[in-house]
Amino acid sequence: PTAEPVLGASPARFDGRDFFLMLATDRKLNVTTVQPLNTRLVPEARDSKVYASFEGQAVNRLPAAEGDGVDAAITEAVRKAGALLWVRLKGA
Repeated sequence: PTAEPVLGASPARFDGRDFFLMLATDRKLNVTTVQPLNTRLVPEARDSKVYASFEGQAVNRLPAAEGDGVDAAITEAVRKAGALLWVRLKGA
């Protein structure tokens, strides 16, 4: 049997433009996938290679963003989404 995923979404901002990310985890709150949503205003976020780097990481141990590029904006948004999931599900 496959565990049901836990989903979270987070807004992200890069260079004054907004886009969104969807974060999916397994039942142990390890990231299974991160997908960009609504990247029309930030097309460079659509094909970033940083998404795969989050797979398998626990949501409460996601890395802090470094720099100020699109990958840093993605990393910060993923970390925020992970923190929200952790607080909502572990704090309940």
